Amino acid sequence: MDRFQVVQNAAAKLLIKSSTWSHVSPLLISLHWLPIKFRVQYQGLLVIPHSRLKTKGGRAFEVVAQTLWNSLPSSLRSVNSADSFKKQLKTHLFKIAFG
Repeated sequence: MDRFQVVQNAAAKLLIKSSTWSHVSPLLISLHWLPIKFRVQYQGLLVIPHSRLKTKGGRAFEVVAQTLWNSLPSSLRSVNSADSFKKQLKTHLFKIAFG
């Protein structure tokens, strides 16, 4: 995952036309990009596996997804609209990532 973060950081610096030595967090915030670790969590909570067969990967995904879901605040878990859930989830992860 570190390699993906390096690529994301380089892309942010390229888009903003920032110097190589500038700190990347303000750039990610200005682009409204989640760091890779949080992006993976975001996608993991939005994707539902469509596999009928139980595989090691499928079981692992179910465990991780349940753990992520249970770590969310109850107000976020009780949102009724998918669009509202996506927006509030990204905001929640942004607060965790960037304080």
